[in-house]
Amino acid sequence: MKYVVCFSGGHSSAIAAVETVLRYGRKNTILLNHDISNKVEDEDVKRFKEEVADYLDLPITYANRENFQTDTPLSLCRQLKMIRFGAGSSICTYYLKTEPFHKWLQEYYPVKKGEISREITLIYGFDANELHRVERRRRHLLCQGYRSEYPLADKPLIRCLNDIREIGIELPEIYKFAKHANCKGCLKAGKQHWYMVYCL
Repeated sequence: MKYVVCFSGGHSSAIAAVETVLRYGRKNTILLNHDISNKVEDEDVKRFKEEVADYLDLPITYANRENFQTDTPLSLCRQLKMIRFGAGSSICTYYLKTEPFHKWLQEYYPVKKGEISREITLIYGFDANELHRVERRRRHLLCQGYRSEYPLADKPLIRCLNDIREIGIELPEIYKFAKHANCKGCLKAGKQHWYMVYCL
């Protein structure tokens, strides 16, 4: 069984990665990331991801959109002439992360309809304050044939690490003014300067 950590570059996913290695071993752990243009993802987030991977002595496996170096959330919105689609899914999240993720799963760990994978378990960094997200994601992945674990939320909450700084890795600078490290700004958060500064 391989344990695939959805390694976003945020603090919670970093702790989830450390916990996964401690529980299941380095050889059974995969750090899966979606690289994004540095117009959108801060260089210090990229530094953070590399330092966590180096600490764990693991490579980062990438599932990237083909044009990830040039595509930005705003350029995708311009190309597709929309910001959201379907049940409110964000264009940027879907095309820069979700779609490449599913392509990677289908290429390396495909599952036949109605079956559950015996090869991988997906690991997420949702914490105990995000149980609604945990249950929604767990159900969604099971429908697709994949088990998932949430080491920061699943009981019993026995953790070896609460803060990545305990092992000498500094958080990305973006945490000084944002709650996440997903990108330099977010349309959903109403940051009007975001597209002007980073995407034009």
